[in-house]
Amino acid sequence: MARNIVVVGNAGIGKSYMQLVILLWWARRELRPDDDIFNEFFDGIDAIARVERENQTDIFFKSDKLHYRIEHKDRPLLSSLNSKSTLLLYEPRVCKEEIQDCGICLGRVWATVSPLPARFKEFSKTDCGVSYMACANEEELLFMAKVQFLGLDHNPLLKELYEPASVLERIQSLGPFQRVVLPSSLHALKTEMGKKDKAFANMTAETLLKAWEISENSSNVGLSVSHHILRISPSGNYFAEYTLMPASDQVVERLRNLLLKTDIEQMRVLLEQYNSNPKSSSLSPATKGSIPSLLEGFFVQSAATQQNWTNWKVATSTFTTNSNTPNRSTTPTWEPFSLNVNKIDRSKCPTHETIVAKPDTIFYMSDPVYPFVDFFWYDATTQILNAGQASVSFSGHGKSVDTFNLMKSKLEIPDSARMIVNMIPLPIQANSYASGPPSKFFLNAMKDAKKISDIQKNVEFRVIAMDLSSR
Repeated sequence: MARNIVVVGNAGIGKSYMQLVILLWWARRELRPDDDIFNEFFDGIDAIARVERENQTDIFFKSDKLHYRIEHKDRPLLSSLNSKSTLLLYEPRVCKEEIQDCGICLGRVWATVSPLPARFKEFSKTDCGVSYMACANEEELLFMAKVQFLGLDHNPLLKELYEPASVLERIQSLGPFQRVVLPSSLHALKTEMGKKDKAFANMTAETLLKAWEISENSSNVGLSVSHHILRISPSGNYFAEYTLMPASDQVVERLRNLLLKTDIEQMRVLLEQYNSNPKSSSLSPATKGSIPSLLEGFFVQSAATQQNWTNWKVATSTFTTNSNTPNRSTTPTWEPFSLNVNKIDRSKCPTHETIVAKPDTIFYMSDPVYPFVDFFWYDATTQILNAGQASVSFSGHGKSVDTFNLMKSKLEIPDSARMIVNMIPLPIQANSYASGPPSKFFLNAMKDAKKISDIQKNVEFRVIAMDLSSR
C-alpha cells in the first residue's frame, strides 16, 4: 500500500526540516541511511503534503514528479490522502475537530509540540500511534543549513547566516528553532530577534511561575512565555510524554538570575512535589523541565541566606574504578552537612585564588567556563576548595575526565591542592549516587579508570542529601 505523509502545524514546529529530509531521502537513494528498511519505506511513499495554517498547501506527487501549491481561504480538505497509510505530523492547538476538518482521520498521528497532551489524547483514534517529537537538534539543524547554504548564491547576505559558526551561535543564544536558526530573510531574523527581546523583557519570576503552574488538565494561560523561552523535550526514548526545557543558553542564564529573586519557599514546594512523585500530573511540563535550575537556585539561596542546615546530610562516595556497578556491600555513611557563607558572587571566571580569598562567598558562575560544576565555595576550616554539581547530577549525564581537567586548568588550581566535588541530586537520588559506580560521576568511566584514580589522589567525591521538608 502506498504511503502518504502530511505535515500540518504552526511555524517553528519542525515542518521545514521534516519536509526537507523526507523529500531528499525520497528522491535521492544515495542520501538515505544505509538500511533496507529506509529504502522500503521511502520507495513506498506516493505523496507528501505540507499544510500551512494560513492560506496555502504544498503537495508533492511522486508519480508525475510535480509540485503543486494550492491557495485557499480556509483550512484545506485532504480527503484523498485519508488512509491508514498516512503519517500525519501535526500540532493540535485549538479543538478536536481540526484533524477531521483536514480530512485525515485514519492514519497514524505524531503530535509535534502539543502544549497539553490531554488535548491530543482527547481525539486520537484507537489505531493511531502517539509520539511527541522534539525540536530539531543541533546536528539536524546544521545538516539543513548546509543543504540550504548550497542554494543561496543569489543572496550572499543571507548565505552568510548559514555558515556553520553563525548557525551554531544562534542555536546556543536563541534556541533550536528554525525561524531564527534558519531564517528565510534578514528581515525575518530581525523580526524574530525583536520578538525574542520583547519576550525576555517580559520574562519575570511571576510569568515563569504561571508557566510552572500549567498542568495537563489546566488551561494554557501563561504559555505565551513559551514561544521564545521554553522548548519541548520528549521524556524517554518512546516520546510518550514531554517536558518544557529552557530554549537557549540566554534563557538558562536569565532563569538563574530570576531564581535568585524567587521566594525560596516556592522553589522548595516545587522540588518537594517532584521528589515525591516525578510523574505527577499536577506538575506542569515546564516545572519538570526546570528542575535542574530549581535545584541550583534552591541550594545557592539556601547557602546565601544561611538557612538552618538541620537534616541536611553528606556522604563520601564509595565508588572505585575497579567496577562500574553499584557498591551494594557498603552503606553510605551520612554525616551532618552545613555551609557558612552569606554572599553570592556571579563572576564568570573565578580562579582558585579568588575563591580562597572569599570564604564567606558562594561563586555561582554566569556563562561558566566550568561545565563540570555549577558553583564553588571555600571551606576556611578545612582549607579545601569545594565544587557543587546540581543540575548535571539531575540529568544523569556524566562528564569526561578531559572536562574535569579543563575545569582545574581554568581554576588555576595548584596540582597539590585538595578539592571536594559535591554532587547535589534530589533526595530520592542521594543514596544511588553515594553508593553508585564511577559512571555516576564520569563519562567513559571504565575506559578512563586510570585517569579517574589519579584524580582521586587529590579530589574527594561527596554526595549532599538536601532536606526539602517544610520549615
